[in-house]
Amino acid sequence: MKNSNVLIIICLSAIFLYCSCNSVFQKAKPEPITGILGAFDKEVEMLESQLADKQEVRIEGIRFAEGRLCGRKVVIALTGFGKVNAAMTTTLFIEHFRPNEVIFTGIAGALNPGVSIGDVIIAERTAQHDSGVLKTGGLEYEGVTNPISSKQNPVFFNADKRLLELPSKPLRKQNSKQSG
Repeated sequence: MKNSNVLIIICLSAIFLYCSCNSVFQKAKPEPITGILGAFDKEVEMLESQLADKQEVRIEGIRFAEGRLCGRKVVIALTGFGKVNAAMTTTLFIEHFRPNEVIFTGIAGALNPGVSIGDVIIAERTAQHDSGVLKTGGLEYEGVTNPISSKQNPVFFNADKRLLELPSKPLRKQNSKQSG
């Protein structure tokens, strides 16, 4: 009889502990994370050198540096060159860190001679350009088929409006201080 009462108390205690801990964990929202990826060693090293509370994690052989940059929780990783490497690293990053946004730093192949190193370029939309036909009027994009749904994937993706607004905010504050 005593053993069964002890067992009941242990079971009830375990259930109570599980429920109280589970509700606390469900209510706690994780801190937002920004992912910063780059193809070149120097770009990534420059940002990593500014991290506070830096910790390193390796996932599938890729090194991710976690820490704080300007007070914000960030994870930084080197993708290497090319879209396949970038896609692989980005996929691992999203799967393991669940970021709120992902930023890619790089020179974008120096696509525009009017753009200099250090300029910030933000795409209003991006294109999935693996498939297309080069015609006299330029490249005509074709979407690719989604392997899961067998439907045509979109060719163009619009940027998050919230992210489009971010870069101009510090510039406006800085310009207003200079003009005042």
